[in-house]
Amino acid sequence: MAFVTRNLRSLIMTSNQIRFFGLGESTSNTTTNQSTTTGLESKVSASAVGKARREASSTSIKLPFDFNGIPEKPKLPRSPFNIYFDHRYEEMKKDNKELKKNDAKKLIEEEWDKLEMKQPYEELSAKEHHEYKDKKQVYTEFVTRKITIKEMLVVLDAFSKMQVQKAKEAKAAKPKRPVSAYGLFLKDYTDLVKSSGSDAPKMPEVAEKWKNLSPYEKEKYQTRYEKLREESIEARKQWKLEQGKA
Repeated sequence: MAFVTRNLRSLIMTSNQIRFFGLGESTSNTTTNQSTTTGLESKVSASAVGKARREASSTSIKLPFDFNGIPEKPKLPRSPFNIYFDHRYEEMKKDNKELKKNDAKKLIEEEWDKLEMKQPYEELSAKEHHEYKDKKQVYTEFVTRKITIKEMLVVLDAFSKMQVQKAKEAKAAKPKRPVSAYGLFLKDYTDLVKSSGSDAPKMPEVAEKWKNLSPYEKEKYQTRYEKLREESIEARKQWKLEQGKA
């Protein structure tokens, strides 16, 4: 996802990534009709984008990549010593959780120099190098592939819809503020009246009942409101933390 947000604009606007003829051609045919690309390689006009968007929406186009299938940049393979170091450091930390890597490094280096059976770690290192080579090839093919305007418009639309959906879900999950003490009374009184088989009470009737309510009863509703308000404040704080807005 980070790759998408960081590179969408550059993938569309950079001339060495795409060419645009209104048909979504890729950069593979860079020698074809150079004169027709003047003014289009560095900037795509609004009318041209509109045409490509209409064509993209009227045809079945495979996305250049799906957001869940974006390969991660592979980590560099470890040397035999680094594999041994990680293994021994984890063992040593079981006895001393505060142990720092720098403090353990000298001791582990001495152990490694005296170690006779280094072959298992050399084999693990060779395996990591082999896996890294394969993963790097997949990653490189992904980040260097040339994509068309049509494809990028489809991706942009999908990404936009995804962002809208994410915003809707976040808004729906946002804790709501509690109703007032009067609002709590309104709900209780309405439920009471409806449970007796009558229609929901009119607002003037509810207001009159609230006005004539004893101070003790009103205080009970106010107490309920204050408790709900405190719970709402804590819930909203937690929600902001989860949304990264704190």
